[in-house]
Amino acid sequence: MHGARPNGRQPAWSKSRIPDRLSPPVARATFVVLLNTDINHNGAESGTLFGEAITKIVSPGHVFNLPAQPAVC
Repeated sequence: MHGARPNGRQPAWSKSRIPDRLSPPVARATFVVLLNTDINHNGAESGTLFGEAITKIVSPGHVFNLPAQPAVC
């Protein structure tokens, strides 16, 4: 038999999978979110609301919070 062996393994090729519990945790993440509005909702910036909503799901231990800054004239 040429090629794959009966067990499915290719000659001279092998693979192994490291279980997820042995993999190092991901320490950083970057999200790019495009928001096509500048309308506030109940006095809150829409970008802040989206950032909070997304990070509550993806990284609940590190929720985005960027309070609105007073306007400088």
